[in-house]
Amino acid sequence: MNLVLIDDIGGVWDGGSNRLRLAFGAPLAADEFSSYVVKNMGFAAVNIYGRSCEIRLRPGLIGTKTVASLVSWLTTRRFDRLIVAHFDSYWRYTMHAGLDAALGGLQKLVSKCQQPRPSDYIMRPLEAKDFPATTPMHQALNSLIRNWPMLSQSVHQDGLWHIIMSLQGRYHKIDAKPDTQCLTFREIGDGFDSYSDDWVARACGTAIEDQEDGAYGQWVAGVYRDALKSGVPSICDVDTIMTTKKLGRARVRYKRVLLPTRSLSGGTWLLSSSIIDHSIDLRADMLQESA
Repeated sequence: MNLVLIDDIGGVWDGGSNRLRLAFGAPLAADEFSSYVVKNMGFAAVNIYGRSCEIRLRPGLIGTKTVASLVSWLTTRRFDRLIVAHFDSYWRYTMHAGLDAALGGLQKLVSKCQQPRPSDYIMRPLEAKDFPATTPMHQALNSLIRNWPMLSQSVHQDGLWHIIMSLQGRYHKIDAKPDTQCLTFREIGDGFDSYSDDWVARACGTAIEDQEDGAYGQWVAGVYRDALKSGVPSICDVDTIMTTKKLGRARVRYKRVLLPTRSLSGGTWLLSSSIIDHSIDLRADMLQESA
């Protein structure tokens, strides 16, 4: 048996690829992983058994690029018998004797069930009491949240710097113009695995939107503007899919703290810090809530 996976932007992968499983944060066995990404991330999976195959998809979640790539891949192969397995609240199976019948069935399923896809960028607010103090980095962020009004002022920069040194390089300092529309990187820690060295070397002073993944940069900039306008600390879980030179297309999940402030000199700035947390799964949670 061979397994082929088609991702949410139409890329075709060997289903046994360790790189794919690690990139999307699920180092599971191939079958478990394929079921997860089909049900929660809009992938398609094809199990090949000689001249037969089983196609698995979730019609309400799969995107047009994935469908187009799946159809293109199928039309270059010859199968005598095709089983289409589609998931709504459970798996349903239909057998087709020939490619044309299978493709017709696929198109009907997708057009009948298509719904808006979950965003690549999902976040869920947390209360401070839900932020654990289980590691030194968690403890450092808890200290920042509790003491932020004092630490953010220039007279307490030594205390702020001491705590930032406990964040394992996962922090940004962001400067904002008075209208908060122009946000720029003032300082970037060295603890972000997703950033390439050449981008970090030139990023300070550039706009937040100017990232290797421009769509992710625009989303982050919007979140930062909202935090600055609110003027209060915010904590959330984040489940995002981004594309960078270093990671390729990958899923990144983290707890994030945003701490906005107005300095004594009148300027506005923001401290952002985060902790990678692979237990966060907002995609599965969101789909279960909407079911």
